[in-house]
Amino acid sequence: MADSVSTFERQNCWIAMSDVFVDNEIDYRDVAASLARDCPNMSLSLLREAFFGEVAPALATNGMTPAPEVWTGFDSDKVVEKISEMLARRHASWGYRAGNWLWCLLCRWLCAEMWQKLERELCLVRHS
Repeated sequence: MADSVSTFERQNCWIAMSDVFVDNEIDYRDVAASLARDCPNMSLSLLREAFFGEVAPALATNGMTPAPEVWTGFDSDKVVEKISEMLARRHASWGYRAGNWLWCLLCRWLCAEMWQKLERELCLVRHS
C-alpha cells in the first residue's frame, strides 16, 4: 500500500470490502459508497491491490464452504485482525509468502467477477 494512505484508511477499506465476501446478497453500490466515503485517498489501482492482495486472500474462503461461517457481515475487528495477521506472516516467512502468492493468484481468478461489479459501482459513485 502507498505511504500516502493511513493505516486507519487502509483498515476502513478492508472492512468495507469484507461485505463482498459474505454468503448473502451483496450490495455493491453500498460497498462502493463506503469506500468512496471512508477511503478518499485510495486510487482505483490501490483499491484493486487491496482487494486482490489483502482482502480476498484473507476472506474469500468464507463463500467457498458448504456452510459459511459469515453470512450477515464480518466483525470489523476480526477483519482487521485476520488481514493484519496474514500480512505479518507474509512478511515474516518466505515459505508463507510463496504459498500466499499462489493463493492471491487463484483469488484473482476466483474473485474477478466480484471485483468487476465493485469497480463498476465505484466508478459510478465517484463520478456522481
